[in-house]
Amino acid sequence: MVGGIMLYSLATCLPLDLNVMHDRNPLLVKLSNGDIRNGYERHILNKTHEDRTYSLEIDGIKSNKIVLKNTHEINMNDIPVFAESVGHFRFF
Repeated sequence: MVGGIMLYSLATCLPLDLNVMHDRNPLLVKLSNGDIRNGYERHILNKTHEDRTYSLEIDGIKSNKIVLKNTHEINMNDIPVFAESVGHFRFF
């Protein structure tokens, strides 16, 4: 019985896991031009055995206002995550 449950959970698990967390401090930052910026951290877990690229879409905000960073700025239509690893990204 237990073996069957474990086999079912392995066969039906998703190849991807996403987490988005709001930066703890500060809640928001007011920029010198009057705009307000929020920071978020995104974790993308690639559970497959192949390197993958993902795309990020956010409704309600102009895409030219969103900046995605890892160690450098990343194109939101080409987010690389290595096989069996977690990609850590920040977006503002």
